[in-house]
Order: sequence, then structure tokens, then C-alpha cells
Amino acid sequence: MRKIIFGLLGLFVFVVFLPLPVLADILPESSRSVVKCVKFVNLDYFPNIVLIGRYAGPMTKYDYETYQVENNKCLSQYKLNSLDIYWSTKEKPDLIVDNRLLLKAVEASNYSVNENNPLAKETVEYLLAKSFPGRIVAYKNRKILEYDDGSEKIKNYIPLVQKNVQKLVNFCWRTVEFIYNLSSNISNYYHYGIWE
Repeated sequence: MRKIIFGLLGLFVFVVFLPLPVLADILPESSRSVVKCVKFVNLDYFPNIVLIGRYAGPMTKYDYETYQVENNKCLSQYKLNSLDIYWSTKEKPDLIVDNRLLLKAVEASNYSVNENNPLAKETVEYLLAKSFPGRIVAYKNRKILEYDDGSEKIKNYIPLVQKNVQKLVNFCWRTVEFIYNLSSNISNYYHYGIWE
């Protein structure tokens, strides 16, 4: 009797919990899949740097798995796993250090949209840059949306470096403007005889 009960319990667990990962890949009704591609497009400018994709989650054999990111190739990720991107050197290409994290929780897997949505593919491009003092940073360069009719919509992002330069230029311009206005007021005081 015990064998029958445990057998039925085992069968119940098998039937209830086994299909869950498989059901995760089924698209909802009235929807379709959009291909998403996230990639780095200037790795060839950094020959001594290696990017490492580290993913963890229910669909990995171990606590986490890694792979080397290639220039201008889409990152690979299963939607139930989380993906982080680290950088290392050619001398130690498998070294993952917390302070070398470039991107956390990258969304690089395909997703679903309403079947009436004409979006077919989304491509997100990242660039690497060196910052002070010798750190490597990644920033989003542009997003390309491709539609069923072959048309594209491109959104360019302002890199962090350009944003900071723009802030500095704006600050300098406001300072020059302030000094000009101040000197104009001083010359007006002299002109009207307030200061002699």
C-alpha cells in the first residue's frame, strides 16, 4: 500500500511540476515573439580587454555559467536567467571580480508583444570606453527597432562622457554670461557716475 501511495505522489509531483519550464516558452494567446539582440560594437578597439557574460538562474547546470562576449554578436540569455557583464584582461580571461561589473541584469532575451504590434526586432548597441583611472565603462549607444514592413526607427543615446562635457560647457557658458553681465553692470555704474 505504501508503494502505491508513494508512486501516486511521485506521479503527481512529476505531472504538476515537470511542465513548468516548458510552459515558460509558450507565447500567450494573441501575441508573437520579438527578437531582441543586445551587443557590444567596439570591442576590437580594446584588444587587451575581454568581456564575460555571467548568467545564473533555474536553467543553468551550476550556480552560474560564463561565456566570452564577442564583438558585434548578440548576447545569449534564456529569459528565466539573469545576465551580468564583467570585464577582464586577456591575461586572466575567466577572472570575475565584483568591481569589474559593467552591466547588471541585462535583458537580452526575446519577448512577446500583441500580435497587432508591427515590431519584429529590437537591437541595443553598447560601447566600451576607458575612464579615469583606468576603469572600463559601458554605455548604451543606440537602439534600433525594426518593423515587419522593413522600416527602422533608430534612437541614439548621448554617452555619459558627452553628457558630462555638455554639463561642463553649460556651466562655463553660464559663468561667462555672469561675468559679462557683472562687468556690464560695473561699466554702467562708472558711466552714470555712481563710482568715481
